[in-house]
Amino acid sequence: MFGGRGLQVARRHRRRLIWGVVLALYAATWIGGVQTHARDLEASARGRYQALQERNAERYGPDAGDAVPIFARLLEGGPDTGIDWSVPILPGVLLVESYEVLGPLNARGSTKLLVFDGRGFAVVRKWQTWVA
Repeated sequence: MFGGRGLQVARRHRRRLIWGVVLALYAATWIGGVQTHARDLEASARGRYQALQERNAERYGPDAGDAVPIFARLLEGGPDTGIDWSVPILPGVLLVESYEVLGPLNARGSTKLLVFDGRGFAVVRKWQTWVA
């Protein structure tokens, strides 16, 4: 009696709005989480790469070349990092498989659970999956 058809239309619009907001939050989690994690992963790998460069220079000399054992060699041009896949679990929660390669025998990858903490995405849980 009071609104009948108009009330149904309003409910439908509200439902669409809610679903639109939820989908936007999932998309923001996915895109923002991948970009943030890739940036953090690259910065972390660069720091470790630089520390290993300095250690190798101390142990083997600044221009050791092939004198550096294979396990201590680093990639030319810096580390290689990447994200294999990612899945938004909930808005603000992302599951990510990523890797970093510092040298021929210095690589690792892991699956991580990331949660948005207001400033960025923080690693809440990490499962080490492979090391080379």
